[in-house]
Amino acid sequence: MSLTESLLRAAWPALMSNRFGRQLPGRLAPRLGPGFLAAVKKVNGERLARAEAKGDSVFRAYPGFITVAGTSRCNIRCEFCINQWDAQPDGSNRPHMKAEHVQQIVREVFPYIRKLALSVSGEPLYDPHFQLLLDEARRHGVFVEFTTNAMLVSRPGMLDRILDGVGRVNISMDGATKDTFERLRGGAKFDKVCANVKALTDGRKERGQPTPEYNLRYILMKDSIHELPRMVELTHELGVDHLYTNHLQVFMDELKDQSLVYHRELCNDMLDAARQRAAELGQVVVLPDNFDLSEPMPEEASPGEQPQTFEAAADAAGRERSAQVSGGAVDGDAGGHGAAAEGRGAPERPARPSEIPPEAYSGRCPYLWDQAFFEADGSIFPCCNSGGVALGHMDKAADFWEIWTSPAYAKMRADVYSPRCHDICVNCYLREGLPASEAYVRPVEGAAVGGW
Repeated sequence: MSLTESLLRAAWPALMSNRFGRQLPGRLAPRLGPGFLAAVKKVNGERLARAEAKGDSVFRAYPGFITVAGTSRCNIRCEFCINQWDAQPDGSNRPHMKAEHVQQIVREVFPYIRKLALSVSGEPLYDPHFQLLLDEARRHGVFVEFTTNAMLVSRPGMLDRILDGVGRVNISMDGATKDTFERLRGGAKFDKVCANVKALTDGRKERGQPTPEYNLRYILMKDSIHELPRMVELTHELGVDHLYTNHLQVFMDELKDQSLVYHRELCNDMLDAARQRAAELGQVVVLPDNFDLSEPMPEEASPGEQPQTFEAAADAAGRERSAQVSGGAVDGDAGGHGAAAEGRGAPERPARPSEIPPEAYSGRCPYLWDQAFFEADGSIFPCCNSGGVALGHMDKAADFWEIWTSPAYAKMRADVYSPRCHDICVNCYLREGLPASEAYVRPVEGAAVGGW
């Protein structure tokens, strides 16, 4: 253990007790160098890990990974994108982040984080703060990744910016042929995207550098599943490292038939063909497991009620669990936070779909302790699938720390593995222990905004 780490561990409670102390690492970093910042991040990470392991709802550490939406605008329009379906053609209802908010995030949070993602609801290469965020991340020793539609890679100077300061680039490509791709991704041009991706991979090769890592992201849906084997081939031809696939998020009735829950045999055939082609080419792909065709089809219902194949079992578990609830007390409530532990009756709450007991959850939530999402309008969200539920706003708090340690955040952490969890957590695949590629995730309609 270095002397710097020892001193930080001893001084940490005092450091975190006021705004000046929390901003001190950023002030000292230019003088003390990258080793000092590395020690700050290490100690902060250790405190985070202990807090999550213990289930602490309030603790003295910053998140280690943040996502910053410098813009919520996008230069294309995908009708299956939950973040852009309500966008005006001119982007007027989708703001860029205020410059003062960007500066506040850099000043307060960058000294502590190890990783930064520059994507939430818009196209990061459309972000007027993109270069500033890259420069500050490099200065603070922060790994950067982003997800892009790759249309703007050919802008003057953009390729060099990416090659100079980014660790990972995820490229969204839904469709392996021009017709399918351009039909699903309105405004995007297939040939241009392919050329831009090849420029990225060729640029890395020409420089002889290991980064950025390049990944293609492919949404599995009825209109694109038949091109999955060809997508494996295209990934290989473009020199991309990995092909990642995820099932479509069903967030409105119009998308329901696109879910492969209703086209399971077709999906299984294409997954098998893609695996075979990947093995032949030596291409790394990440695919979900095949559907079990012996399982019954999900009941006919709206996406807000039955979008997930595992929800029938979850509903049954929830009904069984509800029989154990009596007098407002819940037997076996996780973490000792329940009504029985507190000696008072739990308030009534309406029935919710698929609520299962905490002991049934095999997954863990990485967001409430280690991650935070900064939306372009200044809102702070707990995760990428929050359904518009903000826990604070940068214009309505002294700093991010006030939001991060607020009662709203503390309650969400305390309840996440209990039957009293927030509405947005009820059907989360992370609590079910599912891989992201197998999940059918969407915000819960009607969840209330809280915390500010």
